[in-house]
Amino acid sequence: MKIRIRSKETNFTLWLPTGMVFNRVGIGLTFGFLKEKNIPLTKNQALIFAKGIREFRRRNGPWKLVEVYSADEEEVEIWI
Repeated sequence: MKIRIRSKETNFTLWLPTGMVFNRVGIGLTFGFLKEKNIPLTKNQALIFAKGIREFRRRNGPWKLVEVYSADEEEVEIWI
């Protein structure tokens, strides 16, 4: 997983292993956060979602999950 932030002041890239983000521990942390925000998602659904993302990446290679551009030339991209 790659998170890249670009603006006039900064150019920041953070690399995280996809397996570290989409494993049982990472999903457990995400599930806890979503539960606090009252977003209805079961732990089993979250695990199935993570498994689907891992399988898709294995078959198709890296893909861009999020791409956001602002009017003042700031850019955020998240690659999985």
